[in-house]
Amino acid sequence: MRVASIDTGAQWDHPALREAYACKDAPSNSACWWDATNVCTGGLPCDDQGHGTHTIGTMIGSDDPTLTHRVGMAPGAQWIACKACSGTSCNGLNLADCADWLLAPGGNPNNRPQVVNNSWGGPGGNLWFTSKVESWRAAGIFPVFSAGNDGQKGCSSLNSPGDYPQSFSVAAHSQSGWIGDFSSRGPSTISGQPYTKPNLTAPGVGILSALPTNQWAYASGTSMAAPHVAGAAALLYSCAPALRGNMTATFELLQQTADPPLYGGSCGTPDGGQSNYTYGYGYLNVLRAGQAVCPIGQVQGNVRSLSSSQPIPNSRVVLNWIGVPRQLIADASGFFQTSAVAQTYQVTASAEGYCSATQQVTIAKDTTTTMNFSLIECPNRLFLPTISR
Repeated sequence: MRVASIDTGAQWDHPALREAYACKDAPSNSACWWDATNVCTGGLPCDDQGHGTHTIGTMIGSDDPTLTHRVGMAPGAQWIACKACSGTSCNGLNLADCADWLLAPGGNPNNRPQVVNNSWGGPGGNLWFTSKVESWRAAGIFPVFSAGNDGQKGCSSLNSPGDYPQSFSVAAHSQSGWIGDFSSRGPSTISGQPYTKPNLTAPGVGILSALPTNQWAYASGTSMAAPHVAGAAALLYSCAPALRGNMTATFELLQQTADPPLYGGSCGTPDGGQSNYTYGYGYLNVLRAGQAVCPIGQVQGNVRSLSSSQPIPNSRVVLNWIGVPRQLIADASGFFQTSAVAQTYQVTASAEGYCSATQQVTIAKDTTTTMNFSLIECPNRLFLPTISR
């Protein structure tokens, strides 16, 4: 899966971002990067504010266990980015330029993403970006927008383009489930039939993610909430191909599987109680959404020494599906177990002092598949699985 960011840019080689960058071997390639601001030098991606790096980290940050932090929703996805914002402002012409670039990055529609995160916005009720959102939808790109940070203005404080019916608007809640004081509320001021905005809420208070110069930091805002939904969509598209490009089904799935809010909203409701103008349909629940559309099975097994038949504790097991790795650590008895999308995987087991071994396994829906590894000793060497990208 490929996600896109329209924001302040990115530190493309941040440890949390580098391996997922779709053009990591040619970082200035226009198939993956466009600077509408002309701020960056040498054609390479840059981020002069940090906002873009932070939101991309939330979408796809690596799950490498050696990192200081693991922050990504969809660590197996790839990312591309367009820089439309510099400092704390986003120029409308630059935003439009990035919107058009997204339809055919590098001049090729095959490079377009399945999801785009937009953690930006302006005063509500402004339809100027409607044609861009509609073009994305027609091209199969799911448009995620932050709801805005004007909650102190009360009801009808949503930002555009997040208040469009065509956009998926995300408000921000805290760890305790309260809506963020800053999080913009509906209803939308755009005329027409009442519709739920924001669509739902996601974590947006005190969110840890990546920052330029290989740093990490906490930030709050609906800008931090939106990439949680963008990453969730990438996860769902990876295991439910029929969902890709289907905007209506994606909207409904995320909304209908959201957890009901723990607290009532204060700005009314468009549909008699199923949703409201503060929390939308409730809290993002990507696990429930995945369980609704993704076939799930289980795989388990043991890692042992071939020569002694003794278990190898803390051995590493990696499931690899279409270049997307998932790593497990066996317990003290060499046993491993996990749930996974029903697919065919290349599974590699390794441990210090042993040669790695790879098997192919097909995990079936609602079934537990057993596979075992017997590793050959390779003294004084550390063998790790090769993770293909």
